[in-house]
Amino acid sequence: MLFPDEQQPATTRPAKKRSSASVPRVPQGHRTPLVAALLTNSKTAQSKLNKLRVKYRKKCQELSDLKKTIEDDSLLAIKDRISPALFKIIQCQLRNSKRKPKGYRYTDDEKVVFMGIHQTGPRGYRCLPIIKPSKKTIKTTLESLQLQPGINEIVIKSLKTRVSGMEEAQKHVSIVFDETAAKVHFQYCAATDLVTGFVDLGNGARRALAGEEVMVGMVRCIYGSWKQPIAFWYTNRKLTSQDFSKIFKECISAVLSTGLYVRCMVTDGLQKNAAAVRLLGSTMNKPFISVEGQKIFALSDVPHLLKSLRNALMKYPLILKNGTVIKKSYIDTFIRHDMQMQPRLCNKITETHLTPNNFQKMNVSLAAQLLSKKVAAGLLVYSLFGALPKDAMHTAKFCERINNFFDSWNGIEILDDQTTFKKALTDTSGHIKLWAEMFDEIKYWNFAGSTNLKFAENFLIAMQAVTMLWEDLKSEGFQFLPVGHINQDCLENFFSVLRQLGGHRHSIALNDVPSLFASALIRNLTTTVKGKNCRDDNALNLLHLKTLLDSAKAAKQTTKQQDEINEDHTFFFEENAALSVTEEEDIEDEEEEEEEEIAPDQPVLILTDAQFCQKILDRMSSVNGAYVVAPLIEKHSKALDCADCRGILQTSPAFPLHALHMVSSSLLDQQQPSEIITKCVEDIFKTAYRVIPPIAHEKILGSFLPIVEDLASVKRLQLCPVHVDRTHDIIRDICRAAVENLLISMNQNYKLKKQQGKKSQKLQTVSHH
Repeated sequence: MLFPDEQQPATTRPAKKRSSASVPRVPQGHRTPLVAALLTNSKTAQSKLNKLRVKYRKKCQELSDLKKTIEDDSLLAIKDRISPALFKIIQCQLRNSKRKPKGYRYTDDEKVVFMGIHQTGPRGYRCLPIIKPSKKTIKTTLESLQLQPGINEIVIKSLKTRVSGMEEAQKHVSIVFDETAAKVHFQYCAATDLVTGFVDLGNGARRALAGEEVMVGMVRCIYGSWKQPIAFWYTNRKLTSQDFSKIFKECISAVLSTGLYVRCMVTDGLQKNAAAVRLLGSTMNKPFISVEGQKIFALSDVPHLLKSLRNALMKYPLILKNGTVIKKSYIDTFIRHDMQMQPRLCNKITETHLTPNNFQKMNVSLAAQLLSKKVAAGLLVYSLFGALPKDAMHTAKFCERINNFFDSWNGIEILDDQTTFKKALTDTSGHIKLWAEMFDEIKYWNFAGSTNLKFAENFLIAMQAVTMLWEDLKSEGFQFLPVGHINQDCLENFFSVLRQLGGHRHSIALNDVPSLFASALIRNLTTTVKGKNCRDDNALNLLHLKTLLDSAKAAKQTTKQQDEINEDHTFFFEENAALSVTEEEDIEDEEEEEEEEIAPDQPVLILTDAQFCQKILDRMSSVNGAYVVAPLIEKHSKALDCADCRGILQTSPAFPLHALHMVSSSLLDQQQPSEIITKCVEDIFKTAYRVIPPIAHEKILGSFLPIVEDLASVKRLQLCPVHVDRTHDIIRDICRAAVENLLISMNQNYKLKKQQGKKSQKLQTVSHH
């Protein structure tokens, strides 16, 4: 029969929808009129259904396009009424609202906006009830910038692209260099096989010195309101002036390659920087250097020099050319008496201005307010009415001259007001005349009791350099010079942003510098935290993070293609070289090999096995993740899934030597490490403490692994023939654990040494008093 009457078993599944293709084909001769009619009706219904499906899809597409048009029109209606950042957030919410969490996608512009919110406050970011990138996405995006000490090629290439479409006046810049204190912390980075925390001058120029400071180079536009940090370096006070001269020259050459015109470079008043500039050819009469044919004037930051003047007056009286004496004691007497009066003559001056601590001494405003025109007026009043000696008038006039002199270095706009010097330098502004008078006065400054204060010479060089720069710019057609843009305020504000991102710390940890540097580029702030040590520079970063991300992607793609080419060449050479390799000689029995003797003059502490294991146990028990052997064998045993390899790595008896490594009580019920792996860990740790410290600033595992592979216990560790290649991975993991354990000891020793140095310094100060 065509349709048997057999009963089908009952089922709860819904019947499948049958298409025309699934209808049984009945031969023409066997078709009854009923069957033929059913087949015809089925084909007609299927044809109508297909046409309806097509119409349905068209209507759905029209409805989707209509909804999208309405959404786009609604967005365009509010686009001009909200900020660009908020507009991007709304676009992101509408696009991802109908997607599952794993299907969320974000554009680079949206990532930039969300990263700015995250860097402002991670806790607040987590509480935002909107669709947003995860912390991992933000971290991955930041790491793509690949910020390392030295000149960053991504920033230079992006800067070159941006400069190509810039006006000529906007291309005249100054380069600013300054350092900030850093917290020494040694940390191993597996991606680069390097330990951060050592001096790093870029391009592999690392030194076996702890990085105590971070130097940053920044470009500041003279005739515009943009700035751009371009590089950072880890430095130490023991570096020579030759090292800094190389940094300066390398940075200037990189900026010149972008098409910018470097007109001057600004450093602080430290003697090492002044000596580095002199090595490049700068003198008192010719305060400029020449790099690639470009004349670049070199000067010290005047706000730094003002702080040096205040610090010198706190210790020594100043004797001028005419024999008059300037004493800070007159200022102290006046301020302390004025604090008891109501109303006050100088209501902003406090005890902090008179006796600042070491951190407060870095604040320029405290020095500027102490040597201001208000203080000068108060000293003059007290001197005229007999509250102070008549000699105090000289100190009052000195404060007024310093006030006018400092104002002349902070002017930006062109003003016709002749009563102030806080304006841009022009032919009629009075700057040149004032500087000529101060040049003759400063040249004969003499601090009684001191012969090593050389900041006065830096004042003279700064006036000479800016005067000559103004003559050059004037000959090129410029009508004014905003002297307020030739200082380190932009860089000091950048440092304050770094400290804010690091939790309002006075010093930044070196291992946090790359991420903080990238975060500061994201925030692009015009104002900084409260309590900064300079005024706002009102300048934005020239490069947007989107530009840097695009350059980083292009550089990554180029590097990937180059690696593929190099890999092909390497395979070709290795294949040919393998034909000429002779068989190696049999390795002698490891038990007969003698262990390498340690020279008696090496500063190594020789311990017995039990003492050394106990020492390792004490160290490991004081840190998180203190397990070394147990997690190692558990990790590789699961990955290998081989009974023979497990027998090599694990053993059931509990030897005392093994128990020393079983730090966690939660691991005592697990399979314990074998004698081979335990002895291997012990020898690697002993070798690490002896070998790594002298080469800790180099690529560690690249230098340490060849030494470890020659150890007898390491040669004994061989897995089964199938997994023998995994032996190297196990040894590498043990070496990494040894390196991290050693770095913990290095951090503790450095911290202890620094604390002892501070205590001895305090004892010397107390004994001196």
